[in-house]
Amino acid sequence: MRVHGGMRFRLLGTVEVWDERSVPLGGPKPRTVLAALLLNQDHVVPESTLVDLTWGEKPPAGARRQLQLYVSRLRKVLGGAGITRHGDGYELSIGPEGLDLDEFDDETELAQADLAAGRLEQTANRLRQALKLWRGNALNGTSSLLAEIEGPALAERRLTALEALFEAELELGRHGRVLADLYRIAAEEPYREKFQAQLMLALHESGRTEAALRVHAETRKRLSTDLGIDPGRHITEAHLRILRGGDPVPIPPRQWVLRPGPPAEDTGPPVTAPAFAGRPFIGEQTG
Repeated sequence: MRVHGGMRFRLLGTVEVWDERSVPLGGPKPRTVLAALLLNQDHVVPESTLVDLTWGEKPPAGARRQLQLYVSRLRKVLGGAGITRHGDGYELSIGPEGLDLDEFDDETELAQADLAAGRLEQTANRLRQALKLWRGNALNGTSSLLAEIEGPALAERRLTALEALFEAELELGRHGRVLADLYRIAAEEPYREKFQAQLMLALHESGRTEAALRVHAETRKRLSTDLGIDPGRHITEAHLRILRGGDPVPIPPRQWVLRPGPPAEDTGPPVTAPAFAGRPFIGEQTG
C-alpha cells in the first residue's frame, strides 16, 4: 500500500515530510529510519541494518524494540500506509512524484536528453530547477553514520549537476551570469579542478584574463603543495585556450554524464550497514 499522493518527502536538506505543512517526525533516530527507507523505497531494508544505521556500532539492548516504536509512529504520520513488514525487514512505498530526490533525478535525466539534442537553453533551465531542490546538505538531521555513508555520493550528484549547468551557461555565452556562483563554488571545492577551470574561462571571457591566470597559478600551486599532483586535463585545456585566445568551451556537451545507466540487478545477500547504499547516483565518476 502506497502513501497517499499529497505527501512530499525531502532528503535534499533536512529530512522532512510535508502534507500541506511540515509533519512532526521527532529527533535524528526516526528521521534516520525514514531516510534509510526512502533511499531504498520499494525494497526491503533489514531490521538489523536500520538498527546499525540509527545507533551505530554499539546499539543498546532495546534497540530493536525502539526501532519498532519508531516505525509504528512513522506509520501514523503516513496515515497508516506506506511502511510494510516483510520477514525481518521493512519496505516503504510512497508512489510517484513524492520524493525530492526522485524529482532531482527526473529533471537531470531530462536535462541529459536536452543536452544530447543540443538544446542548451533547456538543459540549463532544467538543471537550475533541479538544483533548487537542494536546501543544504542532504540527510541533515539524521545519524552521523547514515550521513557518512550516503551523504558524499548524494553531494557528488549535486556537484556534477552544477558542473553541467556551468558548462551549458558558458557555451551559451553567459559567463557574467555564472561568474559569482563560480567564485563561490570554486572556493568551497578548491581541489575540484573542473570548477577552477570553469572559473578561469568565465574570468577570461569577462575580460579579466590576468585574474584567470592567477586562478591557474594558485590552483597549480595548491594541487602540488597539498596533493603532490600536477593539474589535470580540465585545468590544462582551459589554460591553453586562454593563452591562445581560442574557444573558451572546455568540453563538448555530449561528453557530460549526468546520469549513468541502470545498475545490474542485485542478487547478493541482504545489505548490512557498512555496505548500505540507496539507488544509483547521478554523476558517478566514469574514469
